[in-house]
Amino acid sequence: MLDVCFYMKTMTLKENLGADGKIARQIARRILESARSRNPVVYGIETTNDCRMKCEICPRTKKINRPVQDLDMKAFKKIAEQIRPFSKKLWRQWETFVKETYQILPDEMNENHFFLYIIPKVLVLHGYGDPLLDDSIGEKIKILTKRHIKSYFSCHPLAFNMEKIVECFENELTYLKFSASSLNHPGFLAQVDDLLAIKKQKGYATKLVMAMVDINHSGQKNELAMLKRKYIPQGVYVYLKSQDQRWYRNHPAESRAIHWNEFCQFPWSSMSIHSDGSVVPCCTIYNHEMILGNTAREKLKAIWNGTSYKKFREQHIIMNAKSKCTTRCDMKLIGEWIGA
Repeated sequence: MLDVCFYMKTMTLKENLGADGKIARQIARRILESARSRNPVVYGIETTNDCRMKCEICPRTKKINRPVQDLDMKAFKKIAEQIRPFSKKLWRQWETFVKETYQILPDEMNENHFFLYIIPKVLVLHGYGDPLLDDSIGEKIKILTKRHIKSYFSCHPLAFNMEKIVECFENELTYLKFSASSLNHPGFLAQVDDLLAIKKQKGYATKLVMAMVDINHSGQKNELAMLKRKYIPQGVYVYLKSQDQRWYRNHPAESRAIHWNEFCQFPWSSMSIHSDGSVVPCCTIYNHEMILGNTAREKLKAIWNGTSYKKFREQHIIMNAKSKCTTRCDMKLIGEWIGA
């Protein structure tokens, strides 16, 4: 989830950042803080950091050194009880804002539509692990569903587990995404066909998403076209996704995603939670480079409005050269646009 109110309140600031000259730090700091909700919004909960893949484009493969663990049910429930879904009225305001500001319509199907229309309203349940490896993922989704919180997670085609997926569907997972850079996974599409048949037979409401990560390999364009021809008529959301974590492979390609080209808003718009209960700024924190609190010891609201978060936000404003955010992340910091 994302704080859509923050996005709407800071639009004028974003427009002014593109003008000649620089906004003074004091002014930018005041605008950001006044737009920030005192009630935290949770972007995602990493239900597990267990993953069996060795993807070249993911820093988990060689960089992560956290112990592998699932977030236990007691901790998950405690966190879920502190999360509130957006009202229908606010969501209508947000959709109007997106249409007018970004000229992206509700019925489009691309990575910017996915980020603006889907990500803000769902609690992301993956981090640096595959939720299908979490034995209690179905029960965690059930907890969210009872609280009217929409849920979503992404997994690798090779992690396909029909029994676990059907359990998630039965507990009303809102979106399930399969994400890969190619279709070189024997039997995967046949499994998707079987899943769609079960989904239709049982009347499950879960929306299936297939994202192809853009690595510009030969044949990728044709693979994507095939997926669209075959699966969009069956109600599947299919799109091409820009690479994240491009710093990790020193990848020169530019991202087409809106949120990678605006200033990073995570310090003021949402928090993320690791599988050990640690609160971190966002989904790019693969180890414990920046721990801002722990859900076992503090309420989310206390962490969000606490000293550690205040100091972290200031690092974005002053452009701390030693911060991970300036050395190991592709997002732009607001400090690039503001003066002293």
